[in-house]
Amino acid sequence: MNRKLFKKTLIMIMAVVMIFCGTTVGFGADSTSSDNEITITMTGDLMCDTKFQRYLYDEETKTFNFDPTFKFVKRIFKESDFTVGNLETCVSSTHKLSRDLHFKNNEPYMNAPKKFLRALKKAGYDGLILANNHTMDTGLSGLRNTIDAIDDVGMKHTGLYKSSSSKHYFIFKKNGIKVAFLAYATYYNYYDYTLTYAQRQIYLSQFSESKVKADVKAAKDAGADYIIAYMHAGDENTYKISEQQRTICRALTKYGVDYIVGSHPHYIQRKGAYYKGSKKVPVIYSMGNFTGKLRRLKTRETVILKVTLKKDAKGKVSLKKKEFIPVYMAEKWNGEKMVLLPEGYKASKSSQEMLDKHFKHIRNIINNQ
Repeated sequence: MNRKLFKKTLIMIMAVVMIFCGTTVGFGADSTSSDNEITITMTGDLMCDTKFQRYLYDEETKTFNFDPTFKFVKRIFKESDFTVGNLETCVSSTHKLSRDLHFKNNEPYMNAPKKFLRALKKAGYDGLILANNHTMDTGLSGLRNTIDAIDDVGMKHTGLYKSSSSKHYFIFKKNGIKVAFLAYATYYNYYDYTLTYAQRQIYLSQFSESKVKADVKAAKDAGADYIIAYMHAGDENTYKISEQQRTICRALTKYGVDYIVGSHPHYIQRKGAYYKGSKKVPVIYSMGNFTGKLRRLKTRETVILKVTLKKDAKGKVSLKKKEFIPVYMAEKWNGEKMVLLPEGYKASKSSQEMLDKHFKHIRNIINNQ
């Protein structure tokens, strides 16, 4: 048999084997290895600030292009069962965009076009956290606009609410496992005081122990097997953990949260753990900014958290494993702007050395116990 005929025969045999074995390798196979497991990926702050919008706006076409930002991380999202991030911006078509208004009342102003949401959805995001200090930048009407826009693109969300009957959590369910997400912020750039106390209790998710206790109970009553809570707290532009963050972590642990994810400081911060008896509750104090174009270059270092949950024979769901994937946002990369580059991406020698330096720094921060 000549070489060409042998090669052709081998390819045919492999094709038949793939058909009969039902393999999907190389064709976007689900990463979940078992029908009693699920994999969830989480990111930090999805900022769409003034500089980010201006940089990604094409003056000729009069359009935004956010898609290239997620070009190399969307594979990671697509391979998981569910992806969540903290949306640190309003999305209100009835208010000025951040591109046209940088500050409001001496504070940075965040309002993104709906195209940003569509880019997140296209990249693989399934759920969004809305409890942070910028979600009241466009007031109560903008709050409602933001929720409507997210509903319209088809993503789950928690942290802002439209009525007193709104659930203060959302649940993702797959393979018999129900995971609930909760979210809390500590302040709203003082825009919360444009609301009455009663309105703040209805529309916002400002941290309090009583609120955490009630929300955890409601999620468990709804059948949640595992609870993940985002906390928007701490000091900005620092690697140092604040006492405020520790206080919130202790409360979340006390009332039954299983995993704590931090946002707000703009920098990544270390991981750790809290305990309730023998139960260990992992925390990463800050995931850093996942998108945005802030002045400090340290905000370009970020991370993706990937957790795998498993349900045992008795029906108990627990953390099987967790993985932190370092990511660096390059301002310019192969002709495109603000591109997220995850560890594992292959670049030229000089560029790879630069990326590896950032990835090493990210890992050192996260593991600095």
